[in-house]
Amino acid sequence: MSGQQIVVAPDQFGLFRVHEMRENEWYLGSATPTSIKSLKAHIILFYEPQTVDPALIDIWNLLAQTVAGPVIAAVNMSARAEVMDAFMAVQADVDNPLWPFTGFNPPAIIAYRNRWPQAFYPYDLALSYNSIKLWISKLACKPGYRNTIKGDLEGVVPIGEDLTSEQERISMNYPNEEPAVTDPNDVAEQDPEDFYDQQEQEVGTVDEDVEDVGYLDD
Repeated sequence: MSGQQIVVAPDQFGLFRVHEMRENEWYLGSATPTSIKSLKAHIILFYEPQTVDPALIDIWNLLAQTVAGPVIAAVNMSARAEVMDAFMAVQADVDNPLWPFTGFNPPAIIAYRNRWPQAFYPYDLALSYNSIKLWISKLACKPGYRNTIKGDLEGVVPIGEDLTSEQERISMNYPNEEPAVTDPNDVAEQDPEDFYDQQEQEVGTVDEDVEDVGYLDD
């Protein structure tokens, strides 16, 4: 070669810092390879650099600067081939306890607690900064909250636009509950903060003890 250097830069995020997940942070090769080694709560965006909406990158960068508590992280699905191979392996094993959190399309947002995936970001909520931040603060990190229903996340709302659409206020159901029936008149009058407060009360507080079930490697 003529001395020209090829630089591969998989990270899509700025200096103030979304955590890009690396292969050594997963239990690759174990029975549960899509679990992570950290006990900290993680909110992970799975994305494809070629197709991700730049507005979603902006939202994720801002969340990393403004959300206290969980790690705001991301997985580049093109650059992290070993990680995505692990998700494909788990998807092929329907008896694996982490099977419900596979088979998703990018972009996808998954909340991790106690090393394991616990909840998808609901596909019927808008991809906006305010909505995602409320979900993180009031539901995603709450013990006992789970959401295994996956769907395509569409319609990124650029930072700065008000949360005025009905889409922001569609009810989320805790597993094993009957689907919520929302009166459109009530929806139109409901404030987003009130919506998440209501969902937080419905989830309640659950003591979540981590039990060694033998899946994780030492």
